Amino acid sequence: MSSGKTPSFKRAPPHLDKQPRIAENPDAFHDKRPVWRLGRIDVAAPILGWNLADGCALHRIREKLSAFESMTFRDIIKGGSHDVEVWRLSREAKERLRDTQVTEESLISLRIAGRERVWGIRDGNVVYILWWDKNHAVCPSEKNNT
Repeated sequence: MSSGKTPSFKRAPPHLDKQPRIAENPDAFHDKRPVWRLGRIDVAAPILGWNLADGCALHRIREKLSAFESMTFRDIIKGGSHDVEVWRLSREAKERLRDTQVTEESLISLRIAGRERVWGIRDGNVVYILWWDKNHAVCPSEKNNT
């Protein structure tokens, strides 16, 4: 049996200070500082080698990555680091990516010194470190001193 009353639902007034969410600009990472993730380091890669790094190399790499933490990607890129499309990588590097089921279209090459690079997967300002490349073998360059 009905009492004749109809329920009333009060509507909250709209929030005028709410802003619609807008997808982040894909280039916004340029103004951010890097964050390192180490869970994907590939220690088993034969020529791409963390297994080839001695104590001096590891110290140099740590110092450089630590210095990068105080810089924006815009500044890091000015120093010779850059994204590289996977199709440009050496055959060995592409095979290793396939073997480890990495499907990204590009990787970031972080210049440590001279020909030495650290390679990773960049997702916004997060870099998942993959390889240490002592002799620029992942993406050989025809330029001198790179």
